[in-house]
Amino acid sequence: MNGRSYWQLDPDLKNILPRAWKAWELYREDLAAFSGFAKEAHSFEPGLEVIAEDAQGNATDRSQMAPELGAYLKGLSPLLRAPFEGRGWPYFFTATYLLANPGWNYLLGSTAGTVFLLSKYAPELSSLRALLQGGGAWTVQWLTLPGQAQAHPQDQIWRLTGKYDYAPGIGLADYVLLSGGYGGEDRPLFVLPRRNHRGRLNYRTEPRPPSPQMPWGAAYLEEAEAYLLGKPEEGGHYLAEILAVDNLTQALSWAGLGRHLQLGAVLLLEVGTGGTPALRYALTDWAVRLAGSLALSLRAMATWDKTRQEYPPYENAFLAQFLAKLAKLRAAQHAAALAQGVQEALGGVGVVQNPKLAALITQAQNLPLWQGAVHAEAASGVELLLGRRVAAPFQADFVARLQAARQNEASITAEILSQTLDHLLKMSPKEALWHGPDTLCRLADAAAVALLYDLAATGGDRYAKLAELYARHFVRGEPYPSWAMNEPGLWGVSPRASSS
Repeated sequence: MNGRSYWQLDPDLKNILPRAWKAWELYREDLAAFSGFAKEAHSFEPGLEVIAEDAQGNATDRSQMAPELGAYLKGLSPLLRAPFEGRGWPYFFTATYLLANPGWNYLLGSTAGTVFLLSKYAPELSSLRALLQGGGAWTVQWLTLPGQAQAHPQDQIWRLTGKYDYAPGIGLADYVLLSGGYGGEDRPLFVLPRRNHRGRLNYRTEPRPPSPQMPWGAAYLEEAEAYLLGKPEEGGHYLAEILAVDNLTQALSWAGLGRHLQLGAVLLLEVGTGGTPALRYALTDWAVRLAGSLALSLRAMATWDKTRQEYPPYENAFLAQFLAKLAKLRAAQHAAALAQGVQEALGGVGVVQNPKLAALITQAQNLPLWQGAVHAEAASGVELLLGRRVAAPFQADFVARLQAARQNEASITAEILSQTLDHLLKMSPKEALWHGPDTLCRLADAAAVALLYDLAATGGDRYAKLAELYARHFVRGEPYPSWAMNEPGLWGVSPRASSS
């Protein structure tokens, strides 16, 4: 990278970020410094081994890690204070984009999201909030995983009993956020400490083979002590709120990972002013995907930041939750496609000769343990559209943006967006779920086109062209037009000149 950080090399971040975060200039130098620190995130092997017992045979269930990895994680902990000490949530999410590591960002997002819920709904747990916020402990989530705990109150504390077969973060996290069954209440949320009030292990774990992203295993809860978060009857709302934080963190992780892949590959490609049409097509495709992913992710971030202080039953928070889900789903798909494209552009030998880039490719193509199945993600997105009536405000916002662009492709995209929503609203619930994945993808793409056209006003003609290309390729399903072959300025990056 020739000593330059991704902050300096990224062609889109400093153009798109001002639209989502007005105060970003105040933290330019701080974020640039963090970008240099974040480069090391992809240098570490996970190196996390769960130690079930100590030398005396006592149960420990604790992760053992290399000292340099422990130091790196400690260096990430200040990000947990950023949203609560004046820098704001946009700073936190921008940092997760620069970090671009789904594993560490899962840890950051889970912990920051738990602190957010504690500060909003559980002021009586202020000591726990201070511990997490200060980086003295980490939290993970088991919210969307198979398995559930049954809960009941006892002796002024809650008890949980249940089993999770795929629990990430065991041995590493000091607290777990999970939902529990309790009567007819709407899935109350609990914070589960690793140790109970007597200092003993609060639940039993069985480590599984190491994962590329996070230590994991089975977890068995037998009358484990837990803290209730807020009101039992509002647990479903709290769940939606922290999943929005998680979705935003992961959306920006995937978008950032795609950027790392692009920049890493481009520096290896000898293109200059030449390059085959196939290679130029790939470079164009990467630029279109990454600009669209970042624009949608940052728009979702800004919408969430404006509505995060709403309390149930909410007014506008459902739209923010929907945008966060769209951004994550599409950013993950784009990152996986970009990883495949980088493999094809470099060839097998090129990938093997660059192990760091090979590791990024693998990371982008492998779904982490905490990622839900696509059909389940789509179902919750459809529920927001139909059950929470998000369709109307979503359509009003993005159709207006597309119409304001006064471009042919924008008008066609606006029509497709409206037709897609109208068609969905006429379907039966089963039909809506059947078409859910394709519908959400089409809506995400239409929103990305609208946002790219928006950027043309301040970011220049490049974004108008990227918007047109995105619309033609992803909304209309056409190949990129041949005129783009002679537009290397669209790539936003400069491959090194050919030696020939």
